[in-house]
Amino acid sequence: MTILARSTARVDEPPIDLRSDGGVIRHAEAGGARPLAEDRLWAVDDVAYFLDVPVQTVYSWRGQGRGPLGRLVGRRLRYRPEDVKAWVASLSTDVA
Repeated sequence: MTILARSTARVDEPPIDLRSDGGVIRHAEAGGARPLAEDRLWAVDDVAYFLDVPVQTVYSWRGQGRGPLGRLVGRRLRYRPEDVKAWVASLSTDVA
């Protein structure tokens, strides 16, 4: 499965490409790849990284009752990767 993400790369650089292989998501960026494990819960910064949005946006969505479903684990906010992906899949495909 290939997921294309918005890139802040220069025009002459290839687009960011996310591939799911062996339970790990690889995010291509200038500094290398950042693996996001599929078999553990994601922290807010992992979700923000996956969605290519600021961390504060994820917190704002949660406060507004929008965004992917998150859970409190103790005092920590965590997300299941499948919930984040399901939320993305449920978004409208209409152009804004």
